[in-house]
Amino acid sequence: MQGRKPNIVFLLSDQHTPSVTGCYGNETVRTPNIDRLAGEGVVFDGFYCNSPLCVPSRMSMMTGRYPWKIDVLNNGHTLDSRIPTFAHMAAGAGYRTALAGRMHFVGSDQRHGFQERVGGDYGLYAYHGGSPTNFAPLAVQGNPANGSQPAPLLYTGAGDTETIELDRRTNAAARDWLERYAREDGEHPFLLTVGYFSPHCPYIAPPEYYRRYEGIVRAPAFTDEDYARLHPIHKAYMERCGARTAPRENLDRAAAAYYGLVDYLDDLVGEVLATLDARGLLDNTIVIYSSDHGEMLGAHGRWHKDSFFEESARVPFIVRYPDRSLRRRVADPSSLVDLFPTLLDLCEAPGSGVQLDGASLVPLMQGASRDPAHVVRCEDYFLGCNRMVRQGNAKLCFYSEHDRRELYDLADDPGEIRNRIDDPDYASVRDMLAKALFADGWNADVLTDTEARLTAMGFFEMSKNTWQSTKLVQEGVLTEVPGYDTGMLDYRSVLA
Repeated sequence: MQGRKPNIVFLLSDQHTPSVTGCYGNETVRTPNIDRLAGEGVVFDGFYCNSPLCVPSRMSMMTGRYPWKIDVLNNGHTLDSRIPTFAHMAAGAGYRTALAGRMHFVGSDQRHGFQERVGGDYGLYAYHGGSPTNFAPLAVQGNPANGSQPAPLLYTGAGDTETIELDRRTNAAARDWLERYAREDGEHPFLLTVGYFSPHCPYIAPPEYYRRYEGIVRAPAFTDEDYARLHPIHKAYMERCGARTAPRENLDRAAAAYYGLVDYLDDLVGEVLATLDARGLLDNTIVIYSSDHGEMLGAHGRWHKDSFFEESARVPFIVRYPDRSLRRRVADPSSLVDLFPTLLDLCEAPGSGVQLDGASLVPLMQGASRDPAHVVRCEDYFLGCNRMVRQGNAKLCFYSEHDRRELYDLADDPGEIRNRIDDPDYASVRDMLAKALFADGWNADVLTDTEARLTAMGFFEMSKNTWQSTKLVQEGVLTEVPGYDTGMLDYRSVLA
């Protein structure tokens, strides 16, 4: 072990907003294991996803490039297998690479550079054209795991779901892989990525976790006056997902369940750390914890994601390095495209040969500061062609379907209540950020252009009909990943 490159364990959750974590200031939620990583490592306080939606965020993170540059703008888009990922890079640097659980790959390539896949993912996203309604029994109207519809706020509380069980199986597979590695491989360093579904909706937590927060955690108050001041895009999203019509008691249960799912997730993280410790691996292992995007959790009346508000666009990012001198908090804004170049540094790997949009975080971990001109960018295409840019404490949000933009001063207004877009005192900041929106070639026609390009390649002809996917599986063109569960979610314990 002495002198060998460090191992890396990357723990990636789904839809975890930093504010529901002890080390990010929450005094109610129980997260001792994530807090341990924070206390023994570097905590990034101003860290963002590059798209507040699962697949674009994850594929951007894996490639170190913005979603529009890799043609992955929504949850139905497939990452081109010719694009290198950090898994390819680590393998090329001599690492043994493995993926346990969720990464939300779309299409027949369910590895994208990982040499091993232990424990499967969830859902028919493995195949083009999978219908999300296939996941829920007939007693449930819609899919309680899909935040673009009302179902998640209609079925909330204590219970069990297939996604909770998926995380149990994922952790068992990851720990078993570590046990086998410790017994069999003393030569190669490893990069193990463990992907969890929690705390993504359904807002249903195991009963013992839910009851810790029932009646204690409630959804934030939201008045008609609060609704009236919202930008039209937020109102449109709220109407789409039923946030204005869901019963108040449902929202309170959803908030308590979300806290319960974070608590449950933290215990899973603790199990992985315990396995590393028991096998003598922890002292030579870098542990990274993050999430693909946040969760609105009722802030500004919104739930789920697809928002540039801090609750949705910001994510936890913690790096525990074996060198105990690397303990600090970093305020400088950064984002998930920085993970790829950071891993290049940590793995002592040669360059990827592609132009990356991020920059290594290692200097920040060692105490350096960002260039004040550094810009963080985030994209979303759910209701139009939308983009956010942050420079310093100023954040500008652009929405292609609306003339009005949003401008927030996060130092003066961390709750993002006062839109400064028409404030003359912010005119110079507004103009500077307006230029940054398009400075890298992004434009408001990116979505249309991407869909035209994908259509020309036959993508939508393949994806629009579920039966085509079934036929391709039957013919052996698409292969199911071992352990990949395409079964229905089970909400019977909630409905009973």
